[in-house]
Amino acid sequence: MTCKEQEFKLRVVGGLDFYEVSSAFIKELEAHNTYKACLWAFVLLQSGYYKHIWKHLAIYASQLESNQIIEISALRNCFDLNTTAKDRKMEEGFCYICRAIISLCNDKENTAEMTDKIIKKYCSGYWPELLPAS
Repeated sequence: MTCKEQEFKLRVVGGLDFYEVSSAFIKELEAHNTYKACLWAFVLLQSGYYKHIWKHLAIYASQLESNQIIEISALRNCFDLNTTAKDRKMEEGFCYICRAIISLCNDKENTAEMTDKIIKKYCSGYWPELLPAS
């Protein structure tokens, strides 16, 4: 079998397909489902795809009529300045992403409470069942 014949699949934690998780994240963000958008963002973050998350947050913010792109850019800068490679996958980095999603979804949820809820759900191990069936 040659390299061209091999199928390469990107995976995230839990062995889920990257594209399915990314699609779920984007759909939940656009549907303003803050909790699920944050949950899928956390899964992507745990898998090391933080640049992908920020890219889609910026794309979505730029499509809105408000100036939320400025807030998202500021949160991204804070994320970059205040996290190291070691703690980007931890709560310190996730709070900036969670705050950005809450803002884009026009939710009044407390960032710290949302972060705690997401981490507890993730640690419970029942989050893969939330992925829509293909």
